[in-house]
Amino acid sequence: MALYRGLHIEDFAHGAHGTSDDEGITWLLGEGRALRAEDVFDTRQAWQDALAGLVLEETRRDRRDDVAQRWEPSDIVDEVSDPRHWLIGEQALVIRFVVDGAPSCCRAVAATIPWTRIKPYLRSPLPFSISSN
Repeated sequence: MALYRGLHIEDFAHGAHGTSDDEGITWLLGEGRALRAEDVFDTRQAWQDALAGLVLEETRRDRRDDVAQRWEPSDIVDEVSDPRHWLIGEQALVIRFVVDGAPSCCRAVAATIPWTRIKPYLRSPLPFSISSN
């Protein structure tokens, strides 16, 4: 099944502390609708918490700021679980979002989670192709 991704980017220039945000929508062209979380993840699994944990692990590894070190999975589970923040790739799921209430220097989160790390939580079959590596 073919996917289409639209992206909305918003920039707010405010001196040295500007912000930016992006939000997208992935369409299942054959279905004529937006991708839903249940299209990707098995709803019988506790995938939201697992995915939030993996995103947090990746964020802490990539960033050394104190803000990311203090986050808990529950702080980001809603954003991580929202398909508007997902970019479907052949090798990985990329998740990008902004944490409300975080300092402007540390608000943006971008994590690349290989499909192999979340395979136990995926539904079968998926409505798109991924690499098995």
